[in-house]
Parts: sequence; structure tokens; C-alpha cells
Amino acid sequence: LQTGRELLPASAVDVQTDGTWVYFVDAATVQAVPLSCVDTASCPTSAVRLGDSVAPQSLMDVSGTTLVYTAGGGYGGGGEIRALDLTCLANPATCTPRPLLSNAASGAVAPNGAYVVVEGGGTLNSLRVADGQLSYLSDSNGGLLAKARWSS
Repeated sequence: LQTGRELLPASAVDVQTDGTWVYFVDAATVQAVPLSCVDTASCPTSAVRLGDSVAPQSLMDVSGTTLVYTAGGGYGGGGEIRALDLTCLANPATCTPRPLLSNAASGAVAPNGAYVVVEGGGTLNSLRVADGQLSYLSDSNGGLLAKARWSS
């Protein structure tokens, strides 16, 4: 970065890294670039598309090998929570998001990547990524999702 090389588009939001890849949302698309692209000045052409139709004003979060985002209309607008197993980046052509839950919005992913906080239907829940099992946390009027955090 000291050389002035472009890593991400200026319009990138929800930028996160795991130390090997940088994940971001740009133009309603979840993308990733390997940090190694900085050495070769190839970041603009190294982006891997991981998911589409990111809901406006929603959160994309990464933890462990799990990336979760809300597609579609977001909370109250028919949003669909989608997850991606980031081990697919060994062969990016295999990276396909898996739908987890409809009519909800996703929040923070647990540190181990196994759970995500979700809000929908007037409740805040923990969603197990492996099988979609919901565990009730609290009633919610739509304002708790942004405040929900996992303790470590």
C-alpha cells in the first residue's frame, strides 16, 4: 500500500480480512481479493465474486471460514440469509452461497463461524450455519441486530 497500488475499489464497504484474503461488498456484490495481489499490482483483476444481490444497508460478516450476508430486500423486505464456506477459495469456481433463512437479516457471525445472529419476524435468534437451526434470543422491534455481538 505504500507504493500507491490499488487494493480495493473506492466504493468498497464492509471490508474485512482474515490475513490472507480481503472480503468486501461493492455494487451489491460480495467479493474477495488475495492479499498477495498487492505484490504483483494485480488486485483490480484478482477479485473473486462470492455472492450477488446484497441487500442495501445490510451487514456482511466473516469469521473463521464462514461468510454470511443478506440478499434481496433485507429485513422486512423479504431478505434471504446466505452463507459461504470460505474453504472454496482454494478453487474459486466452486464458491456458491447457500441459502439459510428467508424473510430475515443477518448480523454478526460467531468467532468460530458456526452461528450467526439473525433478525426476522419480530425476534432476534441465533442461527446454526450447518443446519439452519434457530435458537430464540429475544423479541426485537428491528433495532437489536446492529447491537448484537458475540462474546469471546
